[in-house]
Amino acid sequence: MCPPNHFEVSYSINPWMEPDKPTDAPLALVQWERLRAQLVALGHRVEVVPPRPGLPDMVFAANAATVVGGRVLAARYRYPQRFGEAPAYQAWFAEHGYPVRRSRFVNEGEGDLLPTGARLLAGTGFRTDHRAHAEAADHFGIPVVTLRLVDPYFYHLDTALAVLDHEEIMYYPGAFSPDSQAVLRELYPTAIRADRADAAVFGLNAISDGRHVLLPQAAVNLAESLRAAGFEPIAVDLSELLKAGGAAKCCALELRDVVTTAPPERKAPGFTMIDYEGRRFRPVAVNGADEGSDQVAVYRQKGDLVWGEFTGGKARRGSLTGTCGPEGELDFAYCMVLESGEVISGHCTSIPRILDDGRIQLDEVWQRYGPHQSVGVSRLQEIR
Repeated sequence: MCPPNHFEVSYSINPWMEPDKPTDAPLALVQWERLRAQLVALGHRVEVVPPRPGLPDMVFAANAATVVGGRVLAARYRYPQRFGEAPAYQAWFAEHGYPVRRSRFVNEGEGDLLPTGARLLAGTGFRTDHRAHAEAADHFGIPVVTLRLVDPYFYHLDTALAVLDHEEIMYYPGAFSPDSQAVLRELYPTAIRADRADAAVFGLNAISDGRHVLLPQAAVNLAESLRAAGFEPIAVDLSELLKAGGAAKCCALELRDVVTTAPPERKAPGFTMIDYEGRRFRPVAVNGADEGSDQVAVYRQKGDLVWGEFTGGKARRGSLTGTCGPEGELDFAYCMVLESGEVISGHCTSIPRILDDGRIQLDEVWQRYGPHQSVGVSRLQEIR
């Protein structure tokens, strides 16, 4: 965290910032200190980064980087007003022994890159460049799910979605494109969905340790939903910082230094639990949607390298190439020619599940590149 000693709203880079309205830096500092004290009281260690003059948004530490397993992907800010924050935070990480990778593309840290237990949820649309998502996947070695933001009032992912624990989230559907809403419904069917009223008071810009959820006191309906879901909501007042478009989560960057789950069993390089060689798959319905069951994909495998071809449906011909993880998870790029003659390409991650009859089912999250960019989910089942 970084105290707001130099807090003010002297420029506008989001719809919440109105430089003509007065701000109260001493009050902002009091509210921030209460948040820090609450985190300490819950048993968390809080590291404090010294603030620097002329950087009023440096209080929003979450935007400085993403840290997973002790590895740092440092931010590259979109707006020049915040450029000076990057070296300040990178210097702190270096002084404390963290290996730092500087982003090649615009990436505003945990503002748009939120780790969960199995994946990294990644926002784009207003701040973070979608190409930074692949950079994050490469650096941390975990699957990334791209989510497109469409409402400028929710310009960062952490203003529209909060990770509650490894399996659960809460989010405001209206902040996301229809494709991204479908992805969230598929991945998190029991998620808490906020209304616009609670989202507008930054109720989703919350800090959760898996049990306690610190969120703005004005988000009363969301607090009730959290309580009903078994979480313990704790109200905090950060009304002064909200004038700059930030609340609890914006103020705290999580240092994920250690993996909290048991390490996987060590296996020889190239080992995979599932052998995809020669297996055939076809799409099946997801959420009642017709996926075009006449399409067939044939997979090949050698070690951890997986490739394949597919035809049918709207695709005249397609191919894929990627890698297979130790638990059978797939990460690959694809390219296909449609019946219309259009050539499209993209990226996909697949998580396998063994059905009762022994066949493999692949639950996929895909991202299409190019002029018709989109994201979505699909499901394949093995043909025998």
